[in-house]
Formats: sequence, C-alpha cells, structure tokens
Amino acid sequence: MGHACAAVGSWLGPAWGTASLMVCAGAAAIAWPAARLADGKDPPTRPWLARAAMLGAAVFGLAVAFQTLATLIVPSCVR
Repeated sequence: MGHACAAVGSWLGPAWGTASLMVCAGAAAIAWPAARLADGKDPPTRPWLARAAMLGAAVFGLAVAFQTLATLIVPSCVR
C-alpha cells in the first residue's frame, strides 16, 4: 500500500457537492413560507407538506455534505 498521492482529488467532487447543497437549500427556502403559513385559507395539509419537504431537504443535504466530505478526505488514487 505504498501509494503516494495527494489527499485531495479533483475539484469536481467538492463543486458538485456545493451545487447539490445549494439545490437543497433552495428547496428548503421555497418551502419555508408555506411551512410558517397558519391562516385558515389553505388546507391544513399545505404546512405539513412544506415541513416534510424541508425535512427531506435537510436529510438529503446531510447526505450530500457527508459525501462531499468523503471526496475531500479519500485520496483520488484509492477510488
């Protein structure tokens, strides 16, 4: 296992991870106003679905963050 390679691979992994995190943040930002809406005009399912969308964005964002961190830690010659 005498590999001598850089600790950081190409720029593609972190760039893709950053773009994916921005998409997750955008999804949460779109759902935020509907999750806070509490007036009687809309059905009660709308805030619930918005909160579920925010939870999904957070879960996917966490998974993307771990994967992006892995691309930074694992050397490219090992992959």
